[in-house]
Amino acid sequence: MEAQSPMPPRPHPFVPFRLFCSTAVSKGMADDDPCKQFFVTLREAIGFDDGDGSGRNDRGCFVNDDKDGNSLGNRAFHWLVITSFLLDVEYLFEELPEIIKYQKVIVYYGSVEGNSMQAMRQWEQVLGNSGKTVEFIRLVPSDPPYSATNPLPFKLP
Repeated sequence: MEAQSPMPPRPHPFVPFRLFCSTAVSKGMADDDPCKQFFVTLREAIGFDDGDGSGRNDRGCFVNDDKDGNSLGNRAFHWLVITSFLLDVEYLFEELPEIIKYQKVIVYYGSVEGNSMQAMRQWEQVLGNSGKTVEFIRLVPSDPPYSATNPLPFKLP
């Protein structure tokens, strides 16, 4: 009788996920903290920073070779689309100051927090005549269907 090879290990039924955390919280966690694997900063998610200091992201690509913050490996980013129901522009600038270097940024939001309206106007003013643009588009699903703020064919309560 032939010896059977052992069965390969079954993948763990747990599906990995990542929660966002601020850069300050991430830096405060010990490198050997087992919970750290479940958190990612906004900068890591976009590809500006790596999580382990290796200079590579999870796919093995080099992270942020260009100090302007516009590249990931050999690809240059020119556009950025942000979708957030509750937008905190001040937090966005704190976490990603490189954001003003993008050629075009489109921000879809539902409502704003704190001084975000003022920060939005300042962002537009900083760009001025640089040829770079930012566009803020407010979406309100409770507005009439197919309106400027509700592209849906129905109105949500």
